[in-house]
Amino acid sequence: MRTLLTAICILVSLTVYSQSDEKKSAIDKAVELMDNGFPDDAIAMLEKAKKQDPKDFTYDYEIAYAYSIKKDYKSAIESCKRAAKFANASDLCYQMMGNSYDYLGESENAINAYKEGLKKFPDSGRLYLEQGIVRWIQKKEDEAISLFEKGISVDPTYPSNYYNLAKFYLGTTEKAWGMVYGEQFMNLERNTERTENMSKWLYEAYKSGIKIKSGSSFAVSFSKTIMAEPNSSTDLTKSKAMFGFTVYEPLLALSIINEKTIDLNSLDKIRTNFIKLYFSRKFEEKVPVVLFETNKIILDAGHYEAYNHWLLMKGDEEGFSKWKSANEDKWNKFVEWYNKNK
Repeated sequence: MRTLLTAICILVSLTVYSQSDEKKSAIDKAVELMDNGFPDDAIAMLEKAKKQDPKDFTYDYEIAYAYSIKKDYKSAIESCKRAAKFANASDLCYQMMGNSYDYLGESENAINAYKEGLKKFPDSGRLYLEQGIVRWIQKKEDEAISLFEKGISVDPTYPSNYYNLAKFYLGTTEKAWGMVYGEQFMNLERNTERTENMSKWLYEAYKSGIKIKSGSSFAVSFSKTIMAEPNSSTDLTKSKAMFGFTVYEPLLALSIINEKTIDLNSLDKIRTNFIKLYFSRKFEEKVPVVLFETNKIILDAGHYEAYNHWLLMKGDEEGFSKWKSANEDKWNKFVEWYNKNK
């Protein structure tokens, strides 16, 4: 997790901030040196370059990254502290600072770094994410979940908080929320290894949560209606716990009628029925879920079949290939539409 997040940070730092061609050249060369295993040379180049451009945090930030490659986390922290003082500094400085403390085993200093960053960047989803990861490692799951959820509330387009919540809920009896968070994640972060994993996990959750029995009988299990009190071992609110039992499971059960198997094609029909029922019964007024509103948009645009096969394709790659071969026109139109409607 830390390595991936740090790699993302370096990419963001190179693309988000307006830089002159000269600055880009210096940083690009430094990054190339780091990639090729020469962090010391990169540090020397960046130290020289920042003297000519002393008002930008980027150089100290990249120097910190070079030190982190060397696993010299104390030096990385000092560089992050210098970077964070600049007027144009970003939350990435506090993210790397906290991560460096965490690598040193100083988890509370890491938390303090993230909190300090939030004073300056209160809408930083990544800083809530990092706090949640530390608390999760400390086995403080309730606090971690709350931090991931806070990260979503302040920064709803940042995908990693959804990812962590989906992983958590898909491993509990309250899989309904795992299904929601997981699908939201896939709509925000596309074409990554994490997206592929989530696609497979969602498919497997459907397969394990829906059991077609003999005749017309079936069973649905995505919620055990955890009615937790505050500060309990799960720390779920009543309304959140009730969602799976009073909304998700009943609508899903009604959507399964007449299906004999659970596969990509039947799940497309089930999910289509689910969204139609959700809106025809006015649940969007009583229990609004942004994801379902998004689903309705895709359904109304005529691309829901292709979307559902994309969403779950890693759970049955052979089944997806067969469907795609038989529906090339649907697939191509969906891809074109989806890329234009992010």
